[in-house]
Order: sequence, then structure tokens, then C-alpha cells
Amino acid sequence: MSPISCVQAAPEMEEAASQTHVLTRDIFAKVLTAELAIQRNNTTRGFNEFFSAAEMSGYPELARRALETAEEAQNDEQAQKALALWNKLDPDNERARFTRVSQYFTEGKFDEAQGIAKDLLAEASDPEPLLEEISHIGSSLKEKSRFYEYFSVLAKPYAETSSVQLMLASVAQQAKMGEKAKEHGIRAIELTPDNPHILIQGADYEFALDPKAASKRLESYLKDHPNSHQVRLSYAKSLLRTGEADKLEKELAKIDSAMKDNPRVLLIIGMIAEEGRLYDKAELYYKKYLVEIAKKPAMGLTPDAAYVRLGMVKLSQGHRELAIDWLHKVEAGEQYQAARLKEAELLANANRIDEACTVLRNIRTEDKLQKAGFAQSCAKLLLQKDHKEQALEVMIETLDLIPEDSEMLYQAARLAEELNKVDQCEALLRRFIKLNPDNYNGYNSLGYLWIARGMNLRQAEKMILKAMDLSGGNNAYVMDSLGWLRHLQGKDEEAEKLLTQAQDTSPSDVEIALHLAEVLFVRGKMRQGEAVVRSVLEGEPDNEQAKRLLQAFEIKP
Repeated sequence: MSPISCVQAAPEMEEAASQTHVLTRDIFAKVLTAELAIQRNNTTRGFNEFFSAAEMSGYPELARRALETAEEAQNDEQAQKALALWNKLDPDNERARFTRVSQYFTEGKFDEAQGIAKDLLAEASDPEPLLEEISHIGSSLKEKSRFYEYFSVLAKPYAETSSVQLMLASVAQQAKMGEKAKEHGIRAIELTPDNPHILIQGADYEFALDPKAASKRLESYLKDHPNSHQVRLSYAKSLLRTGEADKLEKELAKIDSAMKDNPRVLLIIGMIAEEGRLYDKAELYYKKYLVEIAKKPAMGLTPDAAYVRLGMVKLSQGHRELAIDWLHKVEAGEQYQAARLKEAELLANANRIDEACTVLRNIRTEDKLQKAGFAQSCAKLLLQKDHKEQALEVMIETLDLIPEDSEMLYQAARLAEELNKVDQCEALLRRFIKLNPDNYNGYNSLGYLWIARGMNLRQAEKMILKAMDLSGGNNAYVMDSLGWLRHLQGKDEEAEKLLTQAQDTSPSDVEIALHLAEVLFVRGKMRQGEAVVRSVLEGEPDNEQAKRLLQAFEIKP
């Protein structure tokens, strides 16, 4: 590029000549260098040269140009830096004033905001983009209906265009002013009656209040414009929402006939048919989509979306096995994980637990927490079917991913105890205690693990006394552990007091009740002990432990 064309590419330099700012040779060179750098896609160099030129000259337009360069490059840090400089050099620049408009509306200073906005719109060579920016401010305001009134005043000089009417419709809809939104939507259509895009958007606002009228409007347009496929799609959606299934099926057939080679359209009409419960038609369109994308690999479309939908269609038709087959085909896309989870759910419902777990544990993800979550779901399924050994294996593997998950550690420890895997349970509880030194559950569980097996009683006593201290001495399960330990140590009087307190605290706990009963029997308090056991059998007539306890003390069950 020649120096002359470079000068022509920097119109802000000509404007600068009429200002009090002086463009020295160095500044002039920086601007030319910046323009050349941008043309060669070196936006970093372009930004740096514009920013430096703005600092040296004090000329706001060069700061603005630096800001534009940073925004085009999507460099937020540079953009903030340039904006700060622009505001410093020209506190009343258009961006700063627009920021004040937004700020004043947010602070409820609607009159002040409107005044600045009017001036900005009057100065703009094309006010519509600015008006649209202002319209978006309303979405975050509490006083949305008040904002609509003020925005209507700002929009009035430009209101005889469809685009502005649609802005007004959007602002009114956000303010829950449905009738106003409908009026603006219809007015937008009237201003450009042959524009299908305006028709579709305007009819949406009408549909919210008068679905049949909006649907009729689309139908009428199609009589004059039968080849407007976008409008026909919108019309089909309106028939879906108004529940006109017969008309819907015919319209979908027309779209299919006209656009049978367009896979994107086939997928859309498949979804419309599915939502309208036209399942056979939906299946047909999804399968046509699969055929077309195989013919057109250059379009870059994948089959996964159709696989998901075909799975859901089959599920809606009551064909669970076919649904599982389709969902299993999904390998990628936004719905990959959702499809895998649904497949696992269906397999679990079919009592195919091992297969469900395989699906869950093989879901691809780089997120360790997410992977652990899938494994936890697998463990829950296994526990529901009483597959405890497998569930524990899954939990242990999961703890490799999330070693500091206290809840998982405790659950795994309890399960290991239930399976009589004493060493494994002990190791898990020690890890839990290390992570949670102030949680009495870890100490109590480890102490009771030993007490229940008559082992390590001295260490168990230390653990239980620590749990008593941490729990304040009033937790039923900790008191039960200490009471049972005292019984094993031959201190039955103390044991009875502790176990009585534990039962008073948790009267429905069967294990505590049977511990108390056995101590009462040992102390010769046969009637009291029998009464406790009988109360257990009233609630659980088949409790074998209670029956054995009566037999052990020669009492008839």
C-alpha cells in the first residue's frame, strides 16, 4: 500500500488537522503504522500505535480508534485501557454519554437518561443501532413498564420503520404489556407487509394474546407467497401450539416435499412432528435427515441429534429397548451426556444394572467431579439392587478421583463394615478422621467397629471418649457405643445408665434398645429387659436378634 492510500485509510487524521491538537511527524507515523498493522491482521501492534499516538497528541479520536481496534480483536484488557484514555481526553464522548444513559436509567433517573439519549440519537448518522442498544437497557431494570413509556418517546421520531416497531414490541413484552407488544408487532408487519422475517417476528407477539389470529395471518401470507418456506415453518409451529393436528401434518408434508434435500429443515420438522405427537412422521423425518447428511458430509452435520430424538420417539411409543438402542448410538454433540444418562436410566428400569453402570462409568468427560458423580450414581444403583460388593468397589475407585470427599469416604466405610471388611473400613475411617478431626462420627464409627468385634478395646475407648467430648455427651449413638463398651468391660451399672440415656434420646432405634435389654437381663432385671424386647417385636415381629435374645435368657418368644 502506498503512503497516499494509508492517509486515505485514516480519516481521523484529516479531522485532527482542524483541531487544536498538533499531529507531529512521530504521531503521523504512528497512525500510519497502526493502519498498516491492522490491514495485516496485527491488531496488537495496531492498538499499541493508536494508543501511543493518542497519549502523545491528546487527541480523543485516536483513543477511540484504539478502543475499536481492541474490541474488534475481543481484547477486553486493551479495550478497558483505551476507554479509560478516551474518557480522560474527552469526558463527554459518545461512549461515556451512553454509559451515563444506562447508569441513569438503572438509578431511576429516567428524565436525565432520556435527555442525554435524545441528544445522542439526534447526533447519530444512523440512529437505529443506537436506539436498539438503548432498548436492551430495559431488560435489567425493575421498572420495565416505566422504561417502555420513556423508550416510546425516544423511538417516536423513528417509529415508522418495522425494525423500530419490533424494538418497541420487545420492550413492551419485557414489561409484560402484552397488548402493546401485539400492537407494535402488527404495526411492524403493516409497514413491510411482504417481508417474511418481519412477519414471523411480528406474528410472535400477536400469537401471545391471539394465537388463532396470528396463525390465520401466516396462512393468509402463504396464499400469496406459497414458496416462503420460513413462513410455512412458522405456520406449522403455530398449528402445533393451537393443537390443529390435521392441518399440521399437511403443512409438514408440504415442507418435506419442497425441502426434502435440506437436512436442517428435516430435523426441525421432525421435532415439530414429535412435539405434535405425530411419532411415525417424526421418525420418518429423522431418518430422512440421517440419509441426507450421509449424502452431504461437507455440511458438517452429525447424526447424534437425530439419534437422541429417535430414542425419545421410541420411548414415547412405549418401545424401551428400541429407545435404548438409538440412545446408545449417540457419540458426540451437546446432548451426548444427557443421552448417556437417559440410556443408563432406561437400563436400570429394565433391571439391567450392570449395563447401566457400564454406561455411567464410560461417559466421556474431562471434569473429575462430574466423572465421580456418574460413578456415585452407579454405586447407588448397585446398592438399590443389593449388589454391595460391586458398589463398594465403585466407591473405592471413585475416591481415587475425589480423595477428599468426606461423605463418600464415610459411606464407603459404613458399607465396608457391613460387608465385614474390617481392615478396609478401618483405613477409610482413619482417612475420614484425618480430613474431619472435629467430627465425632468418625471416632464413634471406628471405636464401635472394634467394640462390636471385641478387639482393640483400649484404642476403642479412646476413640469413643473423644466422640463423647466432641458431641457434648448427648448423642444417642455415641452413648450407645460407650454403654456397650462398658458392658464388655463388665461395668454393667454404668452401661445401663448410658444405654438408658441413649434410648431416651432415640427411642425408635432397635440396636440401642436390644443393647439395653441385654444389659438389663445380665443385671437380673428380667421384666424390664423383656418389656424392651417385646416393644421391639411389636414394631418388627420378625426381628431375629430380638428372638435370639429372649431364647438366650430362656424367655418364650
